[in-house]
Amino acid sequence: PLLADYAHDDVDLRTGISDRTRADYHRQIDRDWTGIGSIPIDRVNANMVRAWVRSLEKSGATGKTIANKHGLLASVFKSAINDDSLEVERNPCAATKLPRPDSGEEEMVFLTQAEFAVLLDYVPPPYQPFVTFLAATGLRFGEAVALRVTDWQPESARYGAVSVSKALKRTPKGFEVGRPKTRRSNRTVPVAPQLALLLNEQVEGRAGDSLLFPNPSTGGFIKHALFHRHVWQAAVNLANGLPAGRPKESGKPTE
Repeated sequence: PLLADYAHDDVDLRTGISDRTRADYHRQIDRDWTGIGSIPIDRVNANMVRAWVRSLEKSGATGKTIANKHGLLASVFKSAINDDSLEVERNPCAATKLPRPDSGEEEMVFLTQAEFAVLLDYVPPPYQPFVTFLAATGLRFGEAVALRVTDWQPESARYGAVSVSKALKRTPKGFEVGRPKTRRSNRTVPVAPQLALLLNEQVEGRAGDSLLFPNPSTGGFIKHALFHRHVWQAAVNLANGLPAGRPKESGKPTE
């Protein structure tokens, strides 16, 4: 079989991955495997893989992105080696020297407490508890928006804790609440005294099955793309003295 055809079949048979991940793999094969994907799988050699990686470099892909794409290719060949119907004995990806993961990538930005305080002033008030919670706990966005009032445990730990057991995910069928990203993501997260006070105010008088941080406009889930564009990015721009809709010049707000 052609490499791309075998890869699609292999992805369809994989267990332990979400529907969204499966769909992402299929898109990646169709989009990024042009050329190499049309070669019979038992004829793909190490030089072909190196040439493919080089083409990704030339297209401007970052080191991390290339590593992820190469990882999918390598995993398909790992399946092929264990497939008795094929005569694939070696993984042509094994000898590929990948570019450094940080090559061409921007340095990650961390705000100081003072910088975060400046930024928070530009966040619309209905979203300030949610943004404060994200900064104070480090929860993934999808985990935070899926929390219910009953997930706040004021009597747990010293000042209270949040129980994380689910996450909002985007799937080919739309947004769905499912398990967190990894098994270890199921956890109880203790919170600091100030955040505990904020959460007690957040849940006061509300039903246990209601969202801990509902969308202020709709009452439903806060969606990442809209939040980033209309709330977070606007606040970062305003904190840097730029119009809300203008692309930011720097990741850190100025005081």
